[in-house]
Amino acid sequence: MKLSTNWLKELIPELQLSAKEIAELFTAHSFETVIDREYAIDPNIVVVKIIRLEQHPNADRLRLATVTDGETEVRVVCGAPNISEGDVVPYSPPGANVYDENGKLFTLSVAKIRGVESPGMLNSPRELGVSGEHGGILLLPKDTPLGSKLSEYIPSDIILDADVLPDRAQDMLAHSDVAKELSAITRLACKEQPATPMQQILQGASGIAPFVREQSGRISGNVRSIAFHPDRPSRMAGIEISREEVRDILQRLQFTVIPAPEPESRSMWMPDQARHDNLWQVTPPQDRLDILGEHDIVDEVIRMIGYDRIPASQHASHTHPLPVSDTVYWQQQIREKLVALGFTETYSYSFEDERFARLVNAEIHPHVELTNPMAPELKKLRYSMLPGLIGAMITSRDEMHRDKKDTERALFEIGRVYHVGDAGVVPGVVERTVVAGIAVGNEDVLQQVFDNIFELFKIEGVETLPLTKGELEGVNMSFAKKIRLQYAGEFLAIGYVCNAELLKKMKYRMPVVAFEISFGALMKHAPDVEIPTHTLEEVRAMFTTPRQFTELPKFPSVFRDISILVASDTGIDAVESAINQVGGQLVVDVDLFDEYEAPASASGKHQVLTEKTPGVEEARTKSLAFHIEYRSPDRTLTDKEIAEVHKKIEHAIKNEFSAEVR
Repeated sequence: MKLSTNWLKELIPELQLSAKEIAELFTAHSFETVIDREYAIDPNIVVVKIIRLEQHPNADRLRLATVTDGETEVRVVCGAPNISEGDVVPYSPPGANVYDENGKLFTLSVAKIRGVESPGMLNSPRELGVSGEHGGILLLPKDTPLGSKLSEYIPSDIILDADVLPDRAQDMLAHSDVAKELSAITRLACKEQPATPMQQILQGASGIAPFVREQSGRISGNVRSIAFHPDRPSRMAGIEISREEVRDILQRLQFTVIPAPEPESRSMWMPDQARHDNLWQVTPPQDRLDILGEHDIVDEVIRMIGYDRIPASQHASHTHPLPVSDTVYWQQQIREKLVALGFTETYSYSFEDERFARLVNAEIHPHVELTNPMAPELKKLRYSMLPGLIGAMITSRDEMHRDKKDTERALFEIGRVYHVGDAGVVPGVVERTVVAGIAVGNEDVLQQVFDNIFELFKIEGVETLPLTKGELEGVNMSFAKKIRLQYAGEFLAIGYVCNAELLKKMKYRMPVVAFEISFGALMKHAPDVEIPTHTLEEVRAMFTTPRQFTELPKFPSVFRDISILVASDTGIDAVESAINQVGGQLVVDVDLFDEYEAPASASGKHQVLTEKTPGVEEARTKSLAFHIEYRSPDRTLTDKEIAEVHKKIEHAIKNEFSAEVR
């Protein structure tokens, strides 16, 4: 919003502030304001009248304008399309200073344009400095005295640029509105007057806001009365603001303030009579559509007081931090345990994707449904955490095979599930917090998770019970072997060992296990601990090791797979270590993506355990498959180089692990 300093001072006659000081006041109390530009019209520029227009003899788009100042006639060349005979316009004679397209002054001289001499020029708003508009000549009021100096009617001015936010767009439409705001800030009287013809012309030509608001721009709305306690601004700002000052500010902003009427019902207002007796009924102006409640009135008072009056202070929590809640503390302890076990935390939507819910038959249970879902398949809130985790594992597998990169093989999430019921805060919805996870591994992984978390909460003597149909706790268990745990007669957790049918749908050949633990049940047995607190400085001191930047690779990677058959007791880490040792600098990543265990006889060839375990009729073997990423730090590897290194790795694995390369 562009504002004229002259016009503001015309509306507030006692205003003696500079343009910079006015901008600073607006920025401190109302909206950010800066100085946009400053201009001064040369006193040599005079008012003239066009008495004759002729076509330029050598140019189709130029005309010859004969003008008079009431005494002398002059003919100038003009290309503006908006002038007619009888128009009153500004004229700059030779020697006058006008503005160029960059806003810089230059001095006019007699010029010859297409063979015709032009002593001076008629002026556009840009050449006068009042705006950047250059589409035509500035047309002045017809009654402007000829021969008079233009600077008498358009004095030098400083234009302000106010960033009026959308919430004030309805009451900040014209200079008269802004002047009332400035009047409230400065406590100076503001007068009302109509715009002069020259002001009407300038507001159209210069792009500044109207002098006064048009009648059609006035807002008429319902009167909104708001119950307001005059002590609220003091409590919010932390400084003493007297009730008299609060009332004065509101009245300067043209708010109506009266004592609040007696309520029909005590509950409509405040719980005690004394508090109601101190209430005011505040009615904002009709065009202040941004004032909706008591908090808005508090903001009005504090901004008019000035935020600079509020002393800077350090929040007490910086020096005397409060402990986190028990819920936050124990969830963090669980996170640290699971991360130590190799799990990675994931976050997912609270919606249940029907595609993955069908894998575990979760859709057979009653769900909380959304009225306006973000997608048709996400119309239900999740009944169980399991479908989302399965979806994450499938995505990880797809990325692993598509991008040939290391992916997370153990995921967990701490979140809420939603059941239909009447015991919740929201009618019809029961929310429960669950610790859930999924991992590539066998029952040992599952037992390790349970042992670590139960040890954290000092839970011993957990019972393992078979699941009955009515105890499925959210999912149909036909897709997995199940382990239901309870403690002190209450459900605690459930473990899943996914069966071959589900693994086939997930396209996983490796075993997969999952779990869901009731966080609410854990918290009933949480031991009493003193939750530590740390100041910001102490937290910073914990992170003493600076992060090291690793330069991005300049040369491309090449991927190769290797599949081997080894004895079942062969360690995966040992194989990966051997690959890295033989590959040296050229091997930058080794990623196991498949593991399958079968009897040795299934291969028809592999008999490596016969000598080590005499008497065993059939030794067991397993199949391992790895992605190997090759990359050189200083060149692009050739196919021949990669083939040589890959062959060395195959040979080393054969010799060290008696492996069969498949």
